[in-house]
Amino acid sequence: MALLSTVFGFAIAGGPVRRNFERVAPVLGTLSLVFGAWYAFGALGLIVYSF
Repeated sequence: MALLSTVFGFAIAGGPVRRNFERVAPVLGTLSLVFGAWYAFGALGLIVYSF
């Protein structure tokens, strides 16, 4: 999670993403939410991890 957050932070802080942050922020938030739900459901044994 820390590595993923760091990558998102670097992506937001530099380049063209900074100028288009209003469009990118919801996408990053949605990806984070989906990953967190997948991780939680896997930890509870409700879904099978693919790894």
